[in-house]
Amino acid sequence: MKIRFRLFLLLIGSANIAQATSLLADDPMLITAHPASLLDASNSFPTDTAAQYDLARKLLKSDSQKAFTLMKAAADQGYAEAFAGMGFFHGSGLVVEKDTAAAREWFQKGADRGSARAQLNLGMLLLDSATTANDKAAALKWVEAAASQQLPQAQNAMGEMLETGTGCEKNTTRAIEYYRQAAQRGFSPAASHLGKILDPATNPDPAQRVEAISWLMIAASCHDPASEEALANLPFKSHEQEMSEARKKAVALLAGLAGN
Repeated sequence: MKIRFRLFLLLIGSANIAQATSLLADDPMLITAHPASLLDASNSFPTDTAAQYDLARKLLKSDSQKAFTLMKAAADQGYAEAFAGMGFFHGSGLVVEKDTAAAREWFQKGADRGSARAQLNLGMLLLDSATTANDKAAALKWVEAAASQQLPQAQNAMGEMLETGTGCEKNTTRAIEYYRQAAQRGFSPAASHLGKILDPATNPDPAQRVEAISWLMIAASCHDPASEEALANLPFKSHEQEMSEARKKAVALLAGLAGN
């Protein structure tokens, strides 16, 4: 499994699979729509750093230039999440010229100040350019720091790293734990990973098979092609009792997510 650097991570929260948000496997960080009332082109310019950051996120797709101005204003006042936001602009080439070195500097500033999104993106950027075991270990440190702050994207990334042995020894048990944490916080890609790593086609444990199928059902409801295919190819689809239990579990999981 190739773990790709995803700059998109830092400007959005976890995807709410309880509402069956449509997320594509190759671009799971799709920014969701905001109410039109939050996206008006008014000239109001908040002075509070948190408000500047929040408005920058909301304007990212409709007015990227104003979003950048707001993000920079918040960063100039030392707002940690805005450092992560500035890293996004420089790393993606949106509004400003793409500059990976500058993006890394902004992510480092945010990571040092405790921004989970900055920590995650710094870790993924380091991983993307890693050439030695020490480089990968440094990347793992930052991703793990972000995961410890309950950021579901980081928990999912930790699952990927542990599953593949990237920057660490392979540990399927811990990978499952991280995937489950991210899935339980409503992150659709983690639900897909969890369903696949538990492997309902070969898993001898009936309870784990039911859990795997339930997460695949949830991910499939978010239009994840890999999960849809995995469900379609189950060798024991005729085991109606197991499928029925999985459907009930999926409903219960979704109810729990909706209550979070």
